[in-house]
Amino acid sequence: MFDSRVRSPDLIALHRYWSEKSAGRTMPARADFDPVDMAALLPYLFLVDVAANASGPLFRYRLIGTAIVALLGRDSTGKGVDETLHGDKTPGIRRLFTLVCDTRAPVAIKGHIFFIRDRSWVFVEGLLLPLSANGADVNMIMVGLKQVPVPPKSASRSKDSDAVEIFAEPMMLAYPAPIIDGPSQRDPERG
Repeated sequence: MFDSRVRSPDLIALHRYWSEKSAGRTMPARADFDPVDMAALLPYLFLVDVAANASGPLFRYRLIGTAIVALLGRDSTGKGVDETLHGDKTPGIRRLFTLVCDTRAPVAIKGHIFFIRDRSWVFVEGLLLPLSANGADVNMIMVGLKQVPVPPKSASRSKDSDAVEIFAEPMMLAYPAPIIDGPSQRDPERG
């Protein structure tokens, strides 16, 4: 169940709001959302425009919330994923957004993510929600991203794995390789 995989109350609330706005459809449209209804979440959200292309979808950051800008140390609003400073993480981020488009389902991530050189590792949970103007194709992705405390060591996780966990609802797809990962460093909680 989604709520057992994500601990952030804000992301759980965002998932429930998205589900409510879906109203029996595979996914809602951007027009279904009223920013007033989600004012407390806006600093933790960003929107990614998805454009069809013969060589694969193109992703552009449409809007980035202030808390995310503060966390990442930059504002990539208006830039394409390939134009930003993701460096060697760009292919992984593209694969993650493509996964949302392919499954047309929410995708959640959690783990240590390092986006900018000389910044500390932070543990985050993220929720990527597909949106569709025509009811069939993903034309936008709404992303909630929250820094959360490092979870306690879990017997269900491999103690050797430093990869971000990724799963999609309702399909519960396990991604076979890390999409976003970092240098091999031990977390004190994980031994």
